[in-house]
Amino acid sequence: MFDSVESDVIYGPLDESEEAVAVANELADKNDDPDMQMSETVHVLLQDDCFNCFNDGKSKIDYILVYEDKHTGTIDELILPVPSGVNSEENDRAALALQKEKDKRQLFKRRFLSNLSKIGLLMESDVREGDRNFVYFIKIHIPWALLLKYAEDLNFRVPIRAVNNYSSKITFVDRIRHLLHLSHNPFSCEAPRRYYDLCTSVFEIAKTDRYMGNNKFPVHFTNIQRSFAVHEILQTTSFGRTEKGEIGIDRLIRDGVFQAAYSLHEGDYRFDKTEQPSPSNENNPRRILYDTWARYKFFYKYQPLDLIREYFGEKISLYFAWLGLYTTWLLPASLVGILVFCFGFIYLSNNVPANDVCTIGKNITMCPICDVVNRI
Repeated sequence: MFDSVESDVIYGPLDESEEAVAVANELADKNDDPDMQMSETVHVLLQDDCFNCFNDGKSKIDYILVYEDKHTGTIDELILPVPSGVNSEENDRAALALQKEKDKRQLFKRRFLSNLSKIGLLMESDVREGDRNFVYFIKIHIPWALLLKYAEDLNFRVPIRAVNNYSSKITFVDRIRHLLHLSHNPFSCEAPRRYYDLCTSVFEIAKTDRYMGNNKFPVHFTNIQRSFAVHEILQTTSFGRTEKGEIGIDRLIRDGVFQAAYSLHEGDYRFDKTEQPSPSNENNPRRILYDTWARYKFFYKYQPLDLIREYFGEKISLYFAWLGLYTTWLLPASLVGILVFCFGFIYLSNNVPANDVCTIGKNITMCPICDVVNRI
């Protein structure tokens, strides 16, 4: 599928590819643009910076479960112990014993978290004191081996190569800019431009060594894909009898067992003055979108649709792409309407019907409409 692409193609892990740097430097020299550096540009696309982690500082938080309780405890106390050699019937009897001590919601919560632990998800709890109860935040991390399994089952698309998308084609806006002798396109987006696209393929565990990655992971999965894999596990994990529909996080939230379930944003959208600049926080897509897109002063500029798609997904990016196209095509009609209004206002004094009604007509006596018309 991608064999037809021959120019500026980079294979393998970017951190160890000397050929990638050579091609990037050659392309930058040819186009006289020092910002076109493959080692920097693709690293932004393949970043696996951990903005939200467990207490160990390494395990990324892929999902959050929230519930309230009157008592404090740890995640280990919530997970039902499953001793070795105990079958499912004995485990159910142990669960029924717990049901006598606590309510049904607590039992469902324990079963659900226990099943998540048996699947392989890593969990860590954090508790905060609320107005009436303690608020628990269950942080969930999907291990690498489990992520590979679900990536193959869910047909995740992962990058296999980077292709140069730099185009020297002169557009209509460029011609207008040259006629006006403008050195910079005033409508260009302020977000950093990406001169390389990532060609993707459906992930297969047997071909792990053929995909692009970095020095941390051999295969690059986006944060959206990681959260989607955890979301799939949460939706398909049972906490009771499946024939009764006791399955999935949506049912637990609807029954009040959990108050919320969500994935986290990537870091803070504002730059703290006390924070030391680093590639991880400067390349934070949430911060880039806030600084270059989500502001009123950038209403006339092009939208960073690639970055919106990467962070919010295809549906949201398609909505804003259509909104931008719709608004752009309304501009000519708006200009015509403004010109017609100005033209009519200027030539109002020369308008004969308006003068007859507003000036000469003020002395004309108007008769009321008769109920009966006398025909001659």
